[in-house]
Amino acid sequence: MPQLIPFFFVNQFSFAIFGLLVLIFFFSRYILPAFLQLHLTRLYITKILLLYPLLYIILYYFILFYIILLYIIYYFFILLYIFSTIFYYYFFLLVGAKIFCIIYIYIFIFIFIYIVL
Repeated sequence: MPQLIPFFFVNQFSFAIFGLLVLIFFFSRYILPAFLQLHLTRLYITKILLLYPLLYIILYYFILFYIILLYIIYYFFILLYIFSTIFYYYFFLLVGAKIFCIIYIYIFIFIFIYIVL
């Protein structure tokens, strides 16, 4: 049906325009402001660190200490989980109730996370 060929191209053109408008809206509303904020934050940090060079060293070691602390907490809870599963039956024999051991471990984990983080 050759009489429908122009409508096919109008359909393609209208959906292309609609798609471009949707992309422009989402990029301008959600994606580009996040990149702008990230760029401005990096610019301000660079200006501050150029004004105060000692702050760069302090910030570097603070971030390094924070990352090391997170790794220590992560591996501590892995070890806590391993030992709690290994010695679960010994805890059960000592305390006399499984549910008490489980509640005690989870309360300890919650308090530790709340204090550290």
